[in-house]
Amino acid sequence: MKRIALITLLVSHAACADTPTITTFDVSYTDTVPVIDGTMSESAWDKALWRTMDAVILGAAPTADDFSGRYKLLWDEQAL
Repeated sequence: MKRIALITLLVSHAACADTPTITTFDVSYTDTVPVIDGTMSESAWDKALWRTMDAVILGAAPTADDFSGRYKLLWDEQAL
């Protein structure tokens, strides 16, 4: 299930890019649904790795002083 969700996410991204690049990586499973509130106070987030938001989906790439970001992913039986 996690590979299907990840492939769907990556294919939807690749469809928007001029030169599609598909990168795969493992996403940690959690049996406890974390709250998405920006605090990451649940212990499940400890096993998730930080990923950079470095893919340009539309337009020109922003400069580092304009935008930079990172995110974490987890999956359970219901969602990515």
